[in-house]
Amino acid sequence: AAAVVLLDYTLFVWHVLTHKVPFLWRVHEVHHADRDLSASTALRFHFAEMVLSVPWRAAQVVCVGAGPLALSAWQIATLVAIMFHHSNVALPIALERRLCRVLMTPRLHGIHHSVVEDETDSNWSTIFSWPDYLHRTIRLDVPQHAIQIGAPTVHGDAVRTLPDLIARPFVAAARRAGVSTRGHAPGARDLVA
Repeated sequence: AAAVVLLDYTLFVWHVLTHKVPFLWRVHEVHHADRDLSASTALRFHFAEMVLSVPWRAAQVVCVGAGPLALSAWQIATLVAIMFHHSNVALPIALERRLCRVLMTPRLHGIHHSVVEDETDSNWSTIFSWPDYLHRTIRLDVPQHAIQIGAPTVHGDAVRTLPDLIARPFVAAARRAGVSTRGHAPGARDLVA
């Protein structure tokens, strides 16, 4: 049980890093670019984020010392939690108030998917909500109906096409390196503000 809690905490740290490290954000924002938060959003990740997360996840397992049973339990719980808190289900408020003390709920994670940066920088947890309480990043004060879903850094429909979302982190890196990206990807001139 301790291994599952520690693995969940290290995933919290990874999630914070995907928002705070510029290149990691560029690949993670594909997940946040979805304007309609649903269970399908839970599966929407840039392939580069998946590749970059492999060493982190290997280190999680080694550092925590998780055995096969704990690792399997954590993976299953993580998948269920991610599908649940991206589901955009409006729980009865009495149930929400109880659950959010222990678990990440759709309302809490919906706040994290807001276009408002201050709201996006909250509610990072995956399974258990205690890491957000511990780090004082929990936000409970935004009504579910008032949340505008999306990435604060992604504007316009052109950037939401699959080719543009895949190209976005690489176009941004090329621009930072001073390489011209005009014409190298569909809508490339619109990709980076």
